[in-house]
Amino acid sequence: MNVEQAFLSGKAFIPFLTCGYPNLETTEQMIYALERAGADLIQLGIPFSDPTAEGPILQIASERALSAGVTTDKVFDLVKRVRGRITTPLAFMTYANIVFSYGTERFVRRMAELGVNALVLPDVPFEEKDEFDKVCRKAGVALIAFVAPTSGDRIKKIALEAQGFIYLSPSTDADEMVRAVRKFTSLPVVVDYGPGQFADIATAADGIIVSTFMEKIVEYGST
Repeated sequence: MNVEQAFLSGKAFIPFLTCGYPNLETTEQMIYALERAGADLIQLGIPFSDPTAEGPILQIASERALSAGVTTDKVFDLVKRVRGRITTPLAFMTYANIVFSYGTERFVRRMAELGVNALVLPDVPFEEKDEFDKVCRKAGVALIAFVAPTSGDRIKKIALEAQGFIYLSPSTDADEMVRAVRKFTSLPVVVDYGPGQFADIATAADGIIVSTFMEKIVEYGST
């Protein structure tokens, strides 16, 4: 399934999991459970040693996954196992160095083969996305665009070139940010917020990414 299909039935529930935290077996079972729970899109994080865009809880999850021996190939093997058992769209979130070190074309081609149709690279600025974007478009993978409160005049250009959906960085005025993006695109806009802020942005966004709260569930469930 393509990521666009995640938004066909209304506001999308998009849980995030760090692959391999606390272990790959738990990640696999969580993916099955999330599909049963009605997840519209599942975002899978490939752990990285310096996840600068993440909060402390997600940084710890990534560190522990790496300490347990999780590699990019092991994540691909995980996706290969689950893909035959689920229909929920999948997206990868990782960092540019992970993709570079694996080989950009090889990485994206492998994604496409496994039916992972979107890639989120939070450390790649809009102005530096072209080398990834060309490879992704060729393979039919959506490179997801970020819009931040500091984007300003760049919002129009980002929105017009976006694919799949637009990832809105946390903001104190999500409604205003969503309206600014929607002036230039009809693509869905999703926001990553904590559970305490859900009500504030549920009406504005087309989808809610649940990341930190999901990792807390995984942590408490594994202890």
